[in-house]
Amino acid sequence: MGNSGSTPKISAQDKAILDMKNQRDKLHQYQKKIIVITNRETEIAKECLKRGDKRRALLALRRKKYQESLLQKTDSQLAQLETLTSDVEFALVQKDVLFGLQQGTSVLKEIHKEMGGLENVEKLMGENEEAQAYQREISEMLAGRMSNQDEDEVEDELDALEKEMNGTKLPENLPDAPTKLERMSHHCHDEHAGHGGHDHGDHGHVHDHSDDITPALQSLLYEQVDFSSVNTLNEETPRAGAAILQKTWAQRLDPEPELASDADEQLLMFVPFTGQVRLHAILVRTSTTDSAPKTLKVFLNRDDLDFGTASDLQPTQTFELSQTNDIQEVPVKRALFNTTRSLTLFFEDNFGQGEEDVTRISYLAFKGEFMKLNKEPVNFLYEAAANPADHKVKGTSALGMGSGIGGPGGGGGGI
Repeated sequence: MGNSGSTPKISAQDKAILDMKNQRDKLHQYQKKIIVITNRETEIAKECLKRGDKRRALLALRRKKYQESLLQKTDSQLAQLETLTSDVEFALVQKDVLFGLQQGTSVLKEIHKEMGGLENVEKLMGENEEAQAYQREISEMLAGRMSNQDEDEVEDELDALEKEMNGTKLPENLPDAPTKLERMSHHCHDEHAGHGGHDHGDHGHVHDHSDDITPALQSLLYEQVDFSSVNTLNEETPRAGAAILQKTWAQRLDPEPELASDADEQLLMFVPFTGQVRLHAILVRTSTTDSAPKTLKVFLNRDDLDFGTASDLQPTQTFELSQTNDIQEVPVKRALFNTTRSLTLFFEDNFGQGEEDVTRISYLAFKGEFMKLNKEPVNFLYEAAANPADHKVKGTSALGMGSGIGGPGGGGGGI
């Protein structure tokens, strides 16, 4: 049977290299021939000198000199030929390397195309981070509830032991007493419903919450703001940003102090907290004028931003504010702000559409939970000008519970 294999094709580059190498070999052979001739001419000159024939000896040395000049020329030609051969071979290697790079780049582009590009990767990483943060929030909330319940049980057991050690026998049915501010607020609400008003006539005092009841049960992060480290860029009045943060809930409608921008409509505020918080919402009060901020970009745990980077970077969350003088409560995606140590607020523009260079804000606050070292959330509840006497329960004193448990005539002594 015949040989089915085809003869490898010789490229023009391979043929050129082969020709140059053949020529190199011929030059080597020619040099060897010249060396033999020069050696022979040297021997002839020696023989002539022995015979005393200087003329023939001189002629032999001249022929030798000529052959040596030819040898020098072949050395130069051989060097050029070898250099050219090496350059061609190296160029072919470079060509193969370039082809390999092109192939690798093409494959890499195909892989990137299958991955969906950088935007898809960033989106996937963001969704993954959001899902993980949400799961952590759920886990910590569950753990916090269990821990709070255990803590309540321990405190109840401690109270029982103290009373037992003091030799006081507890009645079987104790009156329910409020232990948390939330239950106290419900008590006041029941009084309001029962009396048709809130003057507490049965208790001999008058107490009007008016609209200050609004922040009750609200987790306002006020004491947790590190006011001394607040920094605002492009503010017209120094420390005006910190000043509006230091307004209490009762001062939320006060027109002064006010934060106003200076050179243009943009403001950049860095707000650090004294610990780690879970952010729930941002409270802001502006106005109905064109100076009200419109776009708010919030960055989590970034203390290195300026106007350039804040404009270029992807924010943690972006909000569109309203043009109103009411308190706006802007809820955040809690899973994204589960581990908040600082916030950077970038008020990018206002409602002036480029015609109003000044942005004005009169109140700014935050709602959330402050995390203790044991990771349990602490709710900070506000009630403006609260009066402890308003929340007394029959059978208890303002300083402690249990005084006169037996009631009038019951004979129960103070504990």
